[in-house]
Amino acid sequence: LSQQIETAVSDTKQIGGSIAAGARASWSFTGPAAIRDLSLKISGEDNPLRTVRVRMTFDGEETVDLSLGQLFGVCYGVSGFTQAHLSATSDGKLRLTRVMPFRDSATVEFVNEGSQPVLVSEGTIGCGAYAWREGSSMHFGGYGVDEKGVALFANGYFRPWVRLKGSGVLLGNHLSV
Repeated sequence: LSQQIETAVSDTKQIGGSIAAGARASWSFTGPAAIRDLSLKISGEDNPLRTVRVRMTFDGEETVDLSLGQLFGVCYGVSGFTQAHLSATSDGKLRLTRVMPFRDSATVEFVNEGSQPVLVSEGTIGCGAYAWREGSSMHFGGYGVDEKGVALFANGYFRPWVRLKGSGVLLGNHLSV
């Protein structure tokens, strides 16, 4: 899989450096293309997996607004694992290889909502060719909330935590308790 991803990536941007509390860092691409690889390490005093938000805008529409931990499935700490399009090493390297297509433009933004600076290191965003098909191509999307102290059950029923509308494909969902 790693070799297939590397051959599909033709434009790689290095990402890294310090992001101050309340600050943003962003990287943009032009299309048609697809972001195919996002990898990085992050460190900081203020649990950056929860305080750094990742926002992605495809063709002028923000379709992703998740904490870094939600995006990589590691909200409460990094331990080594490998899934089809997601991995983390025991030393904290995170990697997402989901194909995220766009027709004209894409922006990946990290927003540090914590009270301390965070350090991004060993980071890259890889982008490659994608044949956008009007009417059938779809943007990658994800939204997450952190609701501490909210009851999972209401009136004897499991509380709904996602509502979907429109057309598309749901590839998965995740609830951390």
